[in-house]
Order: sequence, then structure tokens, then C-alpha cells
Amino acid sequence: MIRQARKKILILYCGKELNYENFCAWIKEMPELEIIAEIAFLFLKNDDGCDKNYFWEQLSQEIRKQKKFDGFVVIHPLSGLLFVSCALSFLLNDFKPPVIFTADYDRPDGEKNKFSIKANLINSVQAATMDFSEVALMFGNRLLRANQAARNYVSSLSLFIGPEKSVLGKIDFSIRILKKNLKNIKAPARFKSRLNDRIEYVKVLPFFNFDNLRKLKEKDGLFLDGTGQILSAKNSDFLKKLDLPVLLFNFQDIESGRNLIAANYLTMEAALTKFMFVLAQTKKISEINQLMAANIAGELL
Repeated sequence: MIRQARKKILILYCGKELNYENFCAWIKEMPELEIIAEIAFLFLKNDDGCDKNYFWEQLSQEIRKQKKFDGFVVIHPLSGLLFVSCALSFLLNDFKPPVIFTADYDRPDGEKNKFSIKANLINSVQAATMDFSEVALMFGNRLLRANQAARNYVSSLSLFIGPEKSVLGKIDFSIRILKKNLKNIKAPARFKSRLNDRIEYVKVLPFFNFDNLRKLKEKDGLFLDGTGQILSAKNSDFLKKLDLPVLLFNFQDIESGRNLIAANYLTMEAALTKFMFVLAQTKKISEINQLMAANIAGELL
């Protein structure tokens, strides 16, 4: 009888709370991990940079160069988790092994839910041994596509929610991967693994004065969060005169045209990180429009 080779999984710790010794001691409290797979660790503690785009690039490059592993688990602070996982879904859009994000988190009373932390990590490692190519979030009893997930502030049972097609797997006694929901991009393009953060983010409230946008300097893009408002014809004409691409997020009844790019088909985190990713690929407005409309990493809702 031929014994099947054990999968090799790399766990990357990108947190702020544990030093290397404490991290190793914490992992040793979970002998179940070594039963699931052959485990290795990489400690990428970064007190200041976990929420910075240069750290996201560094993380994606570190994962790409680890050729001998079959899957990856990233432990990241809950703060910024959606942004970094969305960014990596684009930076690793052509990457075959699964990359699973999870995090420890605080209960409302300030105490750590140690059981949930342990369960999330064990389930993440198990998911990382499976044969699918996604950047995903593992929390509770569901595995979600990262770039379609949103933070859930209503229920304490699930930290993240998403549309039905974002659910890649469900956990009961084991992990059941929902193959019908896996992204189906037969020949993913190979892009530059870079992000462009020269973007101005503006939340457009009812009293916002669009004339303030004339002061923009040294920016490669403008991200407007419309907070559900209607963009008037006057303001639309004003934006079309700006010499840079303008991403319109969460506006009512808008269409792309000229330098205006409608992005109501993405979560906010996916829209912003995808815009950063696309602006790092090209400066041409027509190509930016085309890439923003393309389904690069299964992100379109």
C-alpha cells in the first residue's frame, strides 16, 4: 500500500501581540495541527506595517517564493484583515495553492475567545491542505472568499458575511468545499505584484463641495465613496474634466464613461485594493476601465 505524502503547510504570523517564543509555545498547544499536515512557521511580526500596502506586497512576495508548500495560513490582526486579504487576492491572482486568512479577536468584554481562536486556526490549516486556488477567510463555520466578504457588526456569531456565492466551504464535522462557488478563471493573467497608493480617498457627504477636488496634486487616482447618494449631472461633468481616473463607489444610478469608473459591484475593501492594484499596472484610462470591469480574482459580486 502506497502511503500518500502529507501536505506541507506554512503558517505566517503577522500579528502584534506575540513575540517569536510565545508564538511557538502557542502553536505547540495545538498538536492537532501536525496530525493534519506537516507544519512550518514564518514569523513576520510588524508592529507598524501590517496595515500598510508595502507590507501587503512583502507578504505576497514572501508567499510566492515559498515553492515547497501546498498551502498557506496567515494569522493577521482583525484590524485591517479585509484590506490585506483583498489586496493579496489580486497580488496572488494567478497563485495556485490556497491562502487562508484568520485572526484572533476580542470579545466585547475584552477577553480572548481562546476556543474560537484555536478552532479557526485548525480549520484554516485543514482548508489549506485542500485543492483549490483562492484567498479566503476562515471564521466560525464558514470559509469565505476574501474579496467578497464584509464585516458583520450585527451578529456576534459570525464576524464576516458575504453573498451565497462567496461561501467556499462549510464546517460541520469536517470542511466541505463548495466547488460550485470556486472561482472559474481558466487562464488568469500574470500582473505586476505591486500596489499604487497614490490615491485620494474622499467620502462624499450631502454637503460636500466638489470644488475642493481641484486642489488634488500628485495623485494617480481618486476614490469617491458616495455613501448611497446620486451623482448630479453637474458634478459628473466636473469629475470628467479631472485629469485622472475617478472610481465611483456606492453611488446610485451611475455608469462608467471617460475617466469615471462605476464600482458598485465590489465591496469597499475590494474596490479600493483593486484600484490600487490596477493603477500599478497601467496609467491609461481605457485600460484602467477595462481592468476594473474584469473579474481578476473572483471579486465581482
